Amino acid sequence: TPGKRVILIQAPAGFGKTTLLSSWIFNKKIRPHTCWISHDKRDNDPLTFWSYVVEAFNHRLPEICNKSALLLQSIKNYAFEDVLIAMINDIEKSGKPFILILDDYHLIDNEIIHDGVNFLIDHPVDNLLIIISTRRKPALGLSRVRVSGGLLEIREAQLKFSKTEMIQFINNFTDISL
Repeated sequence: TPGKRVILIQAPAGFGKTTLLSSWIFNKKIRPHTCWISHDKRDNDPLTFWSYVVEAFNHRLPEICNKSALLLQSIKNYAFEDVLIAMINDIEKSGKPFILILDDYHLIDNEIIHDGVNFLIDHPVDNLLIIISTRRKPALGLSRVRVSGGLLEIREAQLKFSKTEMIQFINNFTDISL
């Protein structure tokens, strides 16, 4: 995905979004530090959401986001911009390739979180790829990154098997012959 900063995978349940991501990450020749967060409804608290993101980075490369973690502990009035700036700077300074996967993003409906994700997208870092997997259109401003060519969109149509692909899959992975 050269030149892409954000990948949006949007399709209904059962279309294989998570399976696609898992196989893609597993088969990558270059092994970036993958920070995968599978969301649930409890992640709609901005402090919880960003704590998970910071911890995911720290889990992959210990102490990469120490300043961000400290800022989160003293945050007031949901002013996350300083945390995000520190996180962006730390990721960039590391020089290591990172992928941030926000899986099941359709469960996030908090505007403060959307604002933070937009901030992250609007302040690109060369060594960070953001992947958003969702069942419906996210409440994010992706038009600028789309226009600049930095967005790869994978939707329902690209995830569907053609008749030929379906027959090939069944013939190769089952005892049934079509």
